[in-house]
Amino acid sequence: AQSGTDATLRCQIAGDPRPSVLWEKDTAPIQPSDRFCVEAEGDVYSLRVSCVTPQDGGLYVCKAKNCVGETYAAATLRV
Repeated sequence: AQSGTDATLRCQIAGDPRPSVLWEKDTAPIQPSDRFCVEAEGDVYSLRVSCVTPQDGGLYVCKAKNCVGETYAAATLRV
């Protein structure tokens, strides 16, 4: 992503019961804020990072968990 632009990461997760989803950056949980927006639409979960900076680069992980088990998807953001 180019510095100063918005970046959106998406993962598709389906589960029954519906899983709880947590986003992490470099193994640290991401707290929703004015720059980090977490959204869910159906089984697509997205994380929008507003006005990215070089410090936002790194490994992002979308973790899903329910009583049956857990799974994750990972992506690297380069700024």
